[in-house]
Amino acid sequence: MEPEKVSEDVRPENLSVRRALTALATLGVVVFAVLTIAIVATGDFAFELGGMRFKSNSLDPLLKGLASFAAIRLALATSVANAALMAFGVVAGLGLIELMLRIVPVPLADPSLVEIHRPSTRYGYELVPGAKGFGTVGEWIEIGPGGYRDHGTLPLGVGPRIVVLGDSFTFGMGVDVENGYVAQLEVLLRQWCGDVRVVNLGVIAYDFWHYLELLDDRVPELEPDLVVIGMFIDDILHPEKPAKVHPKRVFEDAEVDEYSRWRLINVYRNLVVWLEARYRSQRGAEYLRSIEERREWIGPDEPVHDYYRVQTGSLGEDIYAGFTRSVERLSGWSKTHHTPVLLVLIPDSTQLGLPERQVVNRQVEQEFARVSIPYVDLTPRFEDVPDPRTLFLFPIDAHTNAAGHALIAEAIATNPLVLDITNSSCPEHEKPFL
Repeated sequence: MEPEKVSEDVRPENLSVRRALTALATLGVVVFAVLTIAIVATGDFAFELGGMRFKSNSLDPLLKGLASFAAIRLALATSVANAALMAFGVVAGLGLIELMLRIVPVPLADPSLVEIHRPSTRYGYELVPGAKGFGTVGEWIEIGPGGYRDHGTLPLGVGPRIVVLGDSFTFGMGVDVENGYVAQLEVLLRQWCGDVRVVNLGVIAYDFWHYLELLDDRVPELEPDLVVIGMFIDDILHPEKPAKVHPKRVFEDAEVDEYSRWRLINVYRNLVVWLEARYRSQRGAEYLRSIEERREWIGPDEPVHDYYRVQTGSLGEDIYAGFTRSVERLSGWSKTHHTPVLLVLIPDSTQLGLPERQVVNRQVEQEFARVSIPYVDLTPRFEDVPDPRTLFLFPIDAHTNAAGHALIAEAIATNPLVLDITNSSCPEHEKPFL
C-alpha cells in the first residue's frame, strides 16, 4: 500500500507559518481598529513603543490598513474557495449599495463642493448657481439659481425686501442655512410682517470692495428697501478694488477624479473629510482650540499678523485712506439709489473684553458717522453673554454658531432703521420679538 500523501497545506511547518501569519494579521486588525477608534473619538493619537514615537491625526490610512489586514486575516482563516466566495459576496453587497445610492438621492454621496465657487473677471470668484454639497464642517450648502445661498422661504416679488452683503459670517460658514443670521432675521421679521424677504448675498472671503461691486452689479435688480452690510473686521484690509482682478479658483480642494462617479466612494471621502474637519485644531489649526489660543496666535507676540494690526489700528495709512474713499462711494450709492444702508460690525472672538483690540471698531464707527450711515457694533452684545464661547464653533471653527447667528439676527431685527422699514408695510402688527 502506498503511503497517504500529505497536503502541502497541512504539513507541520506550513501550519506553523500559517498560524504565525494569522496571529500577525489578527494583531494588525486589532491595532488598526483601536487606532481608528482613537481618531474617531479624539481626533488623534500619540504613544511611544520600543523607543519609537507613533503619532497621527489622519483617518484615511488607518481605514485602508484596517481593511488590508482584515482581508488577509479572512484569507488565512478559510480555504481559497471560501475566501473567493466571501470576496464575491462583499463585492456584490457593495455593488447593491452603489445601486441604491444611484436610485435614492443621498447628498452625502455627491462629490464634495467642487464647484461652489467659479472664477469671475469682476469679483475674482463668485458662487455657482445650483452648486450643492457638504461644507468641511458638515453643514449642507446649496446655492440657489440666483447665485446666492438662499433658504427660499418667499419669492422676491412680495413685501419689503432687505439685501444682506457680507463674507463667510453672512454666508453662514459652519451652520446650515436656516441657522444663519440672514435666515433667522427673516423669521424674526416675518413674525411681525409676514411678507418680509431677506436675501443673502454673502460670499466666503469677500472684502469691502466686493460689497461695492455687488451694489453696482447685482443689488439694484433686487430692488431692496434696505441694504445691510455684515462687516467682519478684516474686510478693512482690502477696501478698494485692485487695478487688475485675477479670476481664480478658491477653497475647493476636494478630491475629484475618475473615481468620483462612484457614489459609494464619495460617501467614504465625504465622511473622512467631515470627520477630520471636526478636529482641525489637532491638525495644525491650533488657533481653533479656544478663544484664548486664538488670541495668543494673533498677537501681540505676532505684531505683524494682519488681524492684530487690524484690531489695534496699526495698518498702513494707504489702507485707511482707501477705506475712507470706499465709505464715501457707499454713501454716494445709497443717495443715488435712494436706498438706506445699515452697517453691522461683527467682532472677532479675540476682541471681546479687550478695548485695546477694538480700535478698529471705533475707526469704522467714525467713518460711517461722517457720512451719516447707521452703524451697529455687535461687540457689546457678544460681551454681554456670560460665556462668549457659546457663540462660536470652537474647536471646530472660529465662526459663529447658531446661537451667535441668533444674536446677530436679533440685533438687526430690533434696529430702528429696520423697524421703520417693516413698519411702513405692516404698521398694525405687534413686535413679538422685542
